[in-house]
Amino acid sequence: MTRIGLDVGALVQPGGDRGLGRYTVEIRAAAQKIRGVEVVPIATSHCRVPATPFLDHVRTLGQLRKVSLFHSTTVTHLPLIKTRPWVCSIQDIIPLDLDGYTKRGVKTDFYHSQATRCDVVVANSNYTANRIADRLGVAPEKIVTAPIPVSAAFRRGPSGQADGPVAYACALVDQRSRDDRKRYHWIQQIAKQLRKSEIQVRIAGRGIRAHEFPDCTVVGELSDEGLRDLYSASICFIYPSAYEGQGLPPIEAMACGCPVLAFRNTSVEEMVGLEEFLVDDPMPWAEQDLVGSMPRDAVCHFSDKVVNLAEDRTRRSEYRRIALVQARKLSERTLAEALSRSYRLASGA
Repeated sequence: MTRIGLDVGALVQPGGDRGLGRYTVEIRAAAQKIRGVEVVPIATSHCRVPATPFLDHVRTLGQLRKVSLFHSTTVTHLPLIKTRPWVCSIQDIIPLDLDGYTKRGVKTDFYHSQATRCDVVVANSNYTANRIADRLGVAPEKIVTAPIPVSAAFRRGPSGQADGPVAYACALVDQRSRDDRKRYHWIQQIAKQLRKSEIQVRIAGRGIRAHEFPDCTVVGELSDEGLRDLYSASICFIYPSAYEGQGLPPIEAMACGCPVLAFRNTSVEEMVGLEEFLVDDPMPWAEQDLVGSMPRDAVCHFSDKVVNLAEDRTRRSEYRRIALVQARKLSERTLAEALSRSYRLASGA
């Protein structure tokens, strides 16, 4: 029996039900399905008090004595001293790629440089794997791609009636902290254009500043079950993001039988995976303009695709079917297989 020490520090942080916390939950669930593996939780610290990092690392090293291998869910939780083989997950390298990212600094550069000390790096998309190799200098043969699947609530598939009495598209917004790469302001531009065709845009999420979306219907924070209902009856899910390491929201929408309209960039193209759901990005992230308005012709083109989908029931039904097929390509089984490969590679088996 191989004892894998799994970093679960994100689960005790605020917002642990999304982002890194949700990633950790899915990794743990998949790892527990690997034959011959025992998952041992390692409570890495998320403390930001300057006086405590040394003690935190000592505590982590003490926990690692009882495991064969350590899987850190982020580079920021790697200990300074390496006493066991390391597997480290890297969801993206946004802090290194995007010039305006607020978390870029000496500390961020140091944490990412730790990746070269890892025996295996786990990326959640081929796009991210390639960026890790290019920017961090990690050998490609040491990188394993392991996308996470959607959570159990979305794996149950569509709920309710596919087409409700009111035609609407939907989007997911989180404005609790600034994240320009999401380009949420483009949703408002699209919604204003869609109003001319009497199509609503309903936005769910946290910390939504409703005054920034005057042409949208703000439904606020929803549970996974609530999102499932929203997606299931929607014409499509609008996803304007310029950069993703994996991009889980569109996969969640597709798992509910909701077609997606997203821009052909980064891992979004890879995860959405269907030409019917992708639009050329008029302002790629490499231009480093994440706050600019969506060009007028792009707004019209994008909105026309929504309108065409709303008016064509046959196409909409077919798109719902292929969305489900695409989403089901990711599962706990595929994740467990990738993790098993990572652990064998790291341990030299």
